Amino acid sequence: MQINTSRRHLTIRQLEVFITVADSLSFSKASEAFHISQPALSTAVQQLEQSIGGRLFDRHTRSVALTQLGLSFLPMAKKLLESFDQTMRETAELVEGRQGAISIAASPSVMAKLLPRALKKFTKIYPDIQITLYEELFEQCIEMLRSQKVDVAFAPKKETAKDLKQEPLFTDQLVLICPIKHPLIKNKNVKWSQLPQYPHISLKADSNVRQLIESAYKARGYQITPVFEVERISSMVSFIAAGHGIGILPRSLFQAYKTSEVTEIAFSDGAFSRVLCAITMENKTLSPATQNLIDICRHEEIRLEAQTE
Repeated sequence: MQINTSRRHLTIRQLEVFITVADSLSFSKASEAFHISQPALSTAVQQLEQSIGGRLFDRHTRSVALTQLGLSFLPMAKKLLESFDQTMRETAELVEGRQGAISIAASPSVMAKLLPRALKKFTKIYPDIQITLYEELFEQCIEMLRSQKVDVAFAPKKETAKDLKQEPLFTDQLVLICPIKHPLIKNKNVKWSQLPQYPHISLKADSNVRQLIESAYKARGYQITPVFEVERISSMVSFIAAGHGIGILPRSLFQAYKTSEVTEIAFSDGAFSRVLCAITMENKTLSPATQNLIDICRHEEIRLEAQTE
């Protein structure tokens, strides 16, 4: 691409000076408007004329008139200035996070609890941001982030991931889920050792929740084989409600899918939990819009915690 070197000498200030002189047909009035001397103003006009390659004004003792080139260039100069101003306004909106687009990957736990409330507030404040949302399991969220298909992932914290920046949003405790007429209901809390004797309903083995539960059992010397493995949390809750067994879920997920036929019981002997984070790439600068969304998620979670205390 060949560079037009004349553009390097044409400035926004020169265009503003030219338009002001052209509109007032007075160098003295234009110099007063810019709070500069008339010689400085004349120099700016001369520099513009040199960049363009022709005279823009005919100056006489008592009058100033636009040349034919000046008359033709005036609407183009105004268009250039308007385009520049519009570009700067749009750039300012991008810098402030008021324009642009965000792609989000979120795990079911964040979709169930935090993200709907946070996005409602975000879209109210920033109505012109385009949002693309993907609900995916934990590993898919991280994969989409690393492949740059999304700008941010809201998902459980991934251990030993130096390429990821992970900002904690909330801690999600595991709770026991059982039918309301189950024998364990008489207990305010339960111990992990009480559970292996009962049939279990569980999510599929590739689920982050399933892996967390198996880790909790393994740490206590137990290994559980579910009587049913299901794909969806709604299915898991339905099977438990029908009396097929008990299950374990993060509290945020159960709160989103609970029915009158099932209830939760907390653990008394070292409840397992996981930290849900806003995850971005460590070496990538966030757009202002993405940072605004993360800030709103963090503040919204603080507000929700205060309401439940």
